[in-house]
Amino acid sequence: MELNELVRKIKGSREWNLEDLKELCGMAGMSEELENATGETFEEVAYMAAEKLGIEILGGEKMYQEVITIKGWVDGSGWSYEQEYSNQQVTEIPEKLEVSDVWEAEEKQEGKDTQIIVSYYDGDDDDLENPLKVFKFWESELFE
Repeated sequence: MELNELVRKIKGSREWNLEDLKELCGMAGMSEELENATGETFEEVAYMAAEKLGIEILGGEKMYQEVITIKGWVDGSGWSYEQEYSNQQVTEIPEKLEVSDVWEAEEKQEGKDTQIIVSYYDGDDDDLENPLKVFKFWESELFE
């Protein structure tokens, strides 16, 4: 894992992850110090490793996962396709969302309907099973 990705993961987590700390300390040449740390001193070792690498792991923003899914119908045949349009980390969940914030409208095509679903998950929900908030929009000749 690259350093920036590791930092983002550590900052976005609510709890310390031992595997992440091992990787961080390994990058800083401090694996032995982490192995010898106790439950009371491991945080100090993590902060020293971060300082040695010139990064900050304290005070990070809470991260969320934004997943945009596109579902489409063609000529009333039921779901014709479903695809993940975007999957990215964000620092906040919006209260309101407009379709224009996430989707560039295509010209409406006769017989084709598209549903845009924007789901937000906790940054620690690796399986993306429990959305915190969901927005649904239509680009359709039937639903306006």
